[in-house]
Amino acid sequence: MIWRFALLLCLAGACRTLPTAHDFGWADQQSLGALDAAPHSDSKLVSDTCGNGECDADETLFSCLADCGALAARRAGPCAAPGTPDNCPAGLTCVLLSAAAGGASCIADFPTWQTLPLGRAATDFAGQGDVVLDAWTGLRWASDPLENMTFSNATTACTQQTFGGRHDWRLPTRAELQTLVDYSPSDGRKPALLVAALQWPKTTREFWTANHAPNPADGALSISFAQGWTYAFPLTDLLAARCVSASGTAAKSIQRFEVLANGAAALDRISGRTWQRMPQGPATWPQANNACLKNLPGLPGAGWRLPNVRELDDIVEMRTQHPMLDDVFSDNPASTYWSATPIGSTMWQIDIFRGGAQAAANTSNLFHFRCVR
Repeated sequence: MIWRFALLLCLAGACRTLPTAHDFGWADQQSLGALDAAPHSDSKLVSDTCGNGECDADETLFSCLADCGALAARRAGPCAAPGTPDNCPAGLTCVLLSAAAGGASCIADFPTWQTLPLGRAATDFAGQGDVVLDAWTGLRWASDPLENMTFSNATTACTQQTFGGRHDWRLPTRAELQTLVDYSPSDGRKPALLVAALQWPKTTREFWTANHAPNPADGALSISFAQGWTYAFPLTDLLAARCVSASGTAAKSIQRFEVLANGAAALDRISGRTWQRMPQGPATWPQANNACLKNLPGLPGAGWRLPNVRELDDIVEMRTQHPMLDDVFSDNPASTYWSATPIGSTMWQIDIFRGGAQAAANTSNLFHFRCVR
């Protein structure tokens, strides 16, 4: 698959040495062929300007890795207020690392990896002693969790770990920890991953993220691996923590979302998906699903649908104000939004006020929605 991608770049006049997966913090096992199989939406496989050294408006991470690889960069910095957006670029949050790893740094709190499936297979993960490598994201996880930790203790304890001889262990951002949630069960089964190499605590399934809640008085965000929900807990509560280590290049300023010519939609240049900018609703789930499938909002092009829960969660940004979405999305009520992912007889929804997946809701409830393709 790699030779196919390289050949296409050459045919487009951009024959040059491509960065490797390692350059962007992806797992070494991941091939560019996996990127080739990802959705491209409004972007061509190779854009006409690919290879000019600039990530142009019509290019995405998938259409031109050579120019837009920085969209997958995970780290910028430094910063001074761990747990907050501080002075970080949009979409990044300040996270504490050890002094040997550079100290507090701005870390991407949005997906810098290819689109994940709703369910995660055990074969995605490889145990390497105390370290578990996720072949999809390139993230390295501590196999054993820390237990009964306050937010401060968990933050410090992760920076002191040296698993695998690495000194860059830290608390994961919300977006990173969310990759371990299994959203595939439609029968209400607990969403903790059934991966032998990942151990789970017996006392709690609530895990700290590195993010303070949008309202600092609420504490910090956690993810429940009993329900898959995102919660805010007081900083002094005792939760679990799973430390993460992630290689990655330094980020530079590249605009993630590009407003398309019609103004009604925006292209996500990381995922290749096109999003409706203006929210719709409130509506029941059947009404929302029908509106997207039949394109009742009158959006340009075909193939519109409700996003699944991972896709919808991917555009949530940790901010100190509400709603927690990029400014490209207009007129957003601080509300919950429907996803297309079922759980039993209910549907997952995302709360852009609290910052992540929330309790599944009955389909007769009235929520807002945003179509994608």
